[in-house]
Amino acid sequence: MCKPTLHLLFILLMFPCGLLAQTNAEKINDIKKICAEINKEKGLKTVSLSDEQFVDHACDNGCTLTASFRKDTIKKMWDWIGLSYGIIERTFYFKHRRLVFVNETERHFVRDSTGAPLYNKTPMIVFEGRFYFENGKLIGSSIKGEKFGHEKETPVKLLALANTYFALLNDKKDGNIK
Repeated sequence: MCKPTLHLLFILLMFPCGLLAQTNAEKINDIKKICAEINKEKGLKTVSLSDEQFVDHACDNGCTLTASFRKDTIKKMWDWIGLSYGIIERTFYFKHRRLVFVNETERHFVRDSTGAPLYNKTPMIVFEGRFYFENGKLIGSSIKGEKFGHEKETPVKLLALANTYFALLNDKKDGNIK
């Protein structure tokens, strides 16, 4: 009767990390669930900034930054940046005020034979990036395509941008930005 218990105790003592540790794939699946739950939430308060309220210079086709709050906590924020060559959109998801996921897309306008953009056509997706974070560190990513100018998105840049946006949107919510 005692032997099975001793065997189990021996196994638990020999392999404690394997029983408690989560793989990055499992963590990423959990992050996907968190994002899906946030997307399903109803009744979140939204706060928005536009143009020079959050960027240093005017964008060719305008820009907006919006956040969804539950009580005083940002759950999700997203930007839309209209440039001469296309559109950049990023969505940031948070759990307990910490960044867990960023989805970024870059679309370019279709051009005619002279090189002029055709604004009435749906822009082509040229870049898609998915970045998964835990405790301020990148734990996984998926990247398709290349950004304009081959600019690489780094975890450090995304975290810095998320922190800047987070502070600006909290200031707006608190009435510190008109």
